[in-house]
Amino acid sequence: MNRAPVLFRQSDLLANAPQRHWDIIIANLPYVPTNAPADLSIKKEPALALFSGADGLDHYRQLAKQISEISFTSLFIEFLPYQWKSIEQLFSAYTAQPLCDIGGEIYFAHITCDS
Repeated sequence: MNRAPVLFRQSDLLANAPQRHWDIIIANLPYVPTNAPADLSIKKEPALALFSGADGLDHYRQLAKQISEISFTSLFIEFLPYQWKSIEQLFSAYTAQPLCDIGGEIYFAHITCDS
């Protein structure tokens, strides 16, 4: 069996990421707009884990800025289907491929650095 080293870091997004090449980054950031109506299932979650500004993309704007300062191969993220075009624009310096959930809606993206 092949084994790959896995490094877990607690950080404010990539602020404390060591300066090295990252093969895969998986980010499940808050993406719900602050004023979105919340059903009972998400009201049980901490607001810090869910909400990210008026359009739900404040954390992704920060990530897009920080990721430009590191070397990486693949980034996987989750968001709401209607946010896809904004995600594509935020990460326009990279190749962004939408990924669908089991219901066929775009909820994820695979972002790759071609350099």
